[in-house]
Amino acid sequence: MGFFWTIVVLVVALAVAWRYLGAYMVAVYEGRVHFFGFLERPIYRALGTSPEKEQNWKRYGASMIIFTGVSLLVTYALLRIQGHIGCSTPSTSPRCPHLSPSTPTSPSSPTPTGRTTAARRPCRTSARLARSPSSSS
Repeated sequence: MGFFWTIVVLVVALAVAWRYLGAYMVAVYEGRVHFFGFLERPIYRALGTSPEKEQNWKRYGASMIIFTGVSLLVTYALLRIQGHIGCSTPSTSPRCPHLSPSTPTSPSSPTPTGRTTAARRPCRTSARLARSPSSSS
């Protein structure tokens, strides 16, 4: 029953806000409103671009590759330090170090040998979780 009320509340909130949000989005897309203009201008200056400039396919491709690389590095770093940061739970800490390089790209994709990354090299954490009574059915 809680799911039903969640949907009802979301539909009512959308019905109330659609007119104002739509008008705001039109103003943003037409360039009449720059809500975060004070943040946008320094970023544009640092990147050497402007909102009026078109982006060609080469620059877009390079941007996507750089963004993907940075995302992979950040995810890798978070996985490596996961056991040392305050928001870890006992079920997420410690992780096997050999899983960190492959997890950001594809956690369950098969390796060239056909096994998944978790099965490539067992570690004490995986063995301990496999023996735990809660994982048996």
